[in-house]
Parts: sequence; C-alpha cells; structure tokens
Amino acid sequence: MAPLAFVLLLSLWQQGCGDRAPETAFPSPTPPITRVPSPTRAPTPEPATTRVNPSAPITLTVWLPPEMGIGGEGSAGYGVMTDWNAAFLAANPRVRMAIFPKAVYGTGGMVSLLLATRPVVPERLPDVIAFDTAELPRLAQAGVLQPLEDLLPATLWQGMYPFAIDAVTVEGRRLAVPYQAELDILVYDREAVPEPPHTWEWFLSGGEDEDEARPTYIFPAAGSDGSAADAFMVHYLALGGRLTEENGRPYLDSGIAARVLRSYRSAMDAGAVPETVRSIRTRDECWAAYLEGAAQLASATTNLYQRDMAQLEGSGYWSLPMVGGSPVTLARSRAWAVITDDPDKKELAAQYITTALEAERVGAWCAAMCCLPTQRAVLPVVIQDAPYRRFAQEQLESAQPYPSLPEYAAIQTAVTRAIEDVLDGLATPERAAVAAAATVVRLR
Repeated sequence: MAPLAFVLLLSLWQQGCGDRAPETAFPSPTPPITRVPSPTRAPTPEPATTRVNPSAPITLTVWLPPEMGIGGEGSAGYGVMTDWNAAFLAANPRVRMAIFPKAVYGTGGMVSLLLATRPVVPERLPDVIAFDTAELPRLAQAGVLQPLEDLLPATLWQGMYPFAIDAVTVEGRRLAVPYQAELDILVYDREAVPEPPHTWEWFLSGGEDEDEARPTYIFPAAGSDGSAADAFMVHYLALGGRLTEENGRPYLDSGIAARVLRSYRSAMDAGAVPETVRSIRTRDECWAAYLEGAAQLASATTNLYQRDMAQLEGSGYWSLPMVGGSPVTLARSRAWAVITDDPDKKELAAQYITTALEAERVGAWCAAMCCLPTQRAVLPVVIQDAPYRRFAQEQLESAQPYPSLPEYAAIQTAVTRAIEDVLDGLATPERAAVAAAATVVRLR
C-alpha cells in the first residue's frame, strides 16, 4: 500500500504544477508609472537653406605661357590677349579672372607644376590652360583634361586643319583645341640657289653646276632642346619610320635611322654640310647663322621666317629636302584646354576659349606672334603675301602633328647622341643607330 500511496501523491503534485501558468505569460501587475512632465523646450529652428547668389562673382583661373601672361615692351601679343579678356569679361559681368604666367617646359613648367599640384592642393588647380600639345600625353594619362567635343561650337572643329585635330585627339576624344602652329621649312639664298633642292641627293651631287662653289646647308646637329632630333625625324618618318610599336611602346627602326645618319655623313664628307653644324644646337642658332651668311640654305621655321620677312627679299622658301620617301612636314602647336570639372566654371571656360578663338582675335594673335593659325579661315588674316600664303596653306593641309608620346624627350636624346657620334667620326652610322634603338627599347 505504501508504494501505491506514494504514486497517488506524486500524481496530485504534478497536476498542481501543471495548473500554474509561467511567469512570463502572466506577469505580476505593475503599479502605474507616474510620469513627470519634462520642461517645455523651445522648438529647434531648422537650418536655413543656403542659396547661391546668382550674381556672386566667380573666379576663373587661367595659366598662360609668358608671352600671353606677361606684358611689357617685348610682348607683342599681350595687348591682343588683353582685348579678348576684356570682351569676355564684358559678356560675363559676374566673372573675375586670375591669370598666372607659367613657364612652358621643364620641371617648373606648366604641365609639371599642374601634375604636382593636383594631388596636394587640388583647389589651386587652374580652370583653363594654354600649353604645348607635345605635353598632351602626360596630361591625358593623368586624366586632368575635360573633353571638348560638346563644349565648343562644331563649326570651330570643321574649319581646322587635320593635323590640329589629330594633335589633341586621344582615344577618340578631343582633349584640347589648338590655336597656333609652327612648321619647319627650308629657307635659301635665291642668288646662290636659283631652284631649291627637293631631295637630299642634291647635296651629294653638288647642285646643278659643278663649276660653281658648292652651296652649304645648315641645320641643328648638337644636343640642346631637341632641335637636332626634330631635324632628323622628318627624314626618319618620310622613310616610313615609326616611333611606337602596335602596342604603343616606344620604338626606333635602326635600319632607317642608319640610312639617315649615312646621308648626314655623306653630305658632310661632300662639303655640302659644313662641320659648323656641330655647334648649332637650336633652331634659333641655325637661323642666326643663316642671317649672318654662314650658309646658303638653312633649316628654319615659319615663325622665324615670318618674323624677319621684311629683310629677306633675297631669300626663298620651300619644304625641307628629304633623304627619301614622300615629303614630311611636322607641325608644332599650342592649344587651349579645360581643367575644371565644375559645371558652371566649365561652361565659362568654354566661353572664354571660344572668345579667344574668334577669327579676328586669333588672327591678330598669330599675326603679332608671327605664327600660323590652325583654322583655315584665319590664314588670310595672318598672311598678306599671296604666294607665301599659298605655300603655307599647302604645308598646313599636309602636315603631321609633332610627335606626341611621353618618351619622346628620351628618344630625342638618344637620336641626338647618334648624330653627334656619326658627325664626329666616333661611330659608324650603323653602330650609332643600333645604340640609339637599344636605348629606346630600354624606355619600355
């Protein structure tokens, strides 16, 4: 009986526990909470919306080459630039302009300074720049240039020479707009050379009359600002030489380079190229030597010829004689570019450039600076002499843009070294060309 009684008591105990609800299901009554009213606070006013004053001044910062940004007695184009600035400001009363002259080249030059400033103090970057298009690859790689196709009038592009558009186009985008150009040409003494030479072989044959004194031809052939390499490059390109491989890496064809160097050496051995070319480092030095009567033919530029045209009645002009192949004319150019990505400033920058490129203004600029325009319609404004204008027109239509790749300065150095070694008799044309090509390969 005892076990039975124990089982009955256990059963009754479990039943009692099952009737008790969990505490979480039926919590104990909580006494009402007496809420003490908080002190009444004045409503916090919402911040007022900051509205941009449409009449507030906007500063457009422009970096310019010294001939544009610095006035003075020797600055022929400064007054022209001042006029288009005044016209732009009159049309945009709320705009203020901050103009800073910058060197064009070198470590302290415009492009180097811009690229150094961007990662450190980007707020100090210019909104607009005027620069040498040879520097375009550095700017394009950095991604600092704004495409201009949709910012500038279509008619502006339609009236440009092909080389000018090619010079500023990268992967189908027009990243700048050229406003002036300069070509390499041949200038010669018409009394000593009745007809200009069309090919390099003319120098090797001694000209048309073997009984007369041989006319001499001078060009830069020493290291300095790259002029010697540029004089070499027209022959190299005319023979089909390339400066890059299909993948874009720098390249120099040693066989073609050797042919040009052999022609240089042969012309010097024949007396057509005087040894004095080894002391000529720049185009300016070459031009000064020609004016002093050091030679009867000289490599020159349209800028130099136009500057001194009044004293050159006895001189003629022609395209440079080629070592071989079709004639090649290289065009160096300066261009406007937009840096700012601010929508308002970008539109103002485009207006400023459009003002500067109006035919009358850019024509006055090119005439004052003795340079050629990049727009066909402007050429008659710049050059009054009809024969020379026709010559310039033909050259501009067929010109190629100046080599534009980041490694070109190093290629110039390698080529100049090869020229010096060959003309000094330190290396054969073949050996110097191979050495230069090997140097270029190491730039990859």
